[in-house]
Amino acid sequence: MTRLIPILIVVLCITACKKDGSSKTNLTGKWLQIEYFNGSPGACNCWTAVNEIGANRFEFKSDGTYQQTPPLYSSLFICPGDYQVINDSTLSLTHNCGGGMPLTEIIHWFSRDGNILIIGFEGSSYNYKYKFKKVRTFN
Repeated sequence: MTRLIPILIVVLCITACKKDGSSKTNLTGKWLQIEYFNGSPGACNCWTAVNEIGANRFEFKSDGTYQQTPPLYSSLFICPGDYQVINDSTLSLTHNCGGGMPLTEIIHWFSRDGNILIIGFEGSSYNYKYKFKKVRTFN
């Protein structure tokens, strides 16, 4: 019986440990946009590939902060902010994009499947989805 106790402890430790970075709610890392979905009225309601120059970039850090970098050709500001995964499909992004604008919190739905992340941007007159792939570095 005393030999069984150390084995049970090891088994419990292995099954109780979280997998590093593979959780569907762990967004930590760098994400590069690869596709865009426009589901707004009159739009194609289809996924469209995005080249790297036109891609949004997100970097989510383990301390709950993030940085959104707009496409390289865009005149938009880099937006730093805070994020919180509310549950397995809801994400809160609070950002300050400069220009004297106040902090803004926006609730999004999201899904993650391995190295693919989809974030939804929905409102009364628009429905956009951005698809990202996890990358080691941005070029």
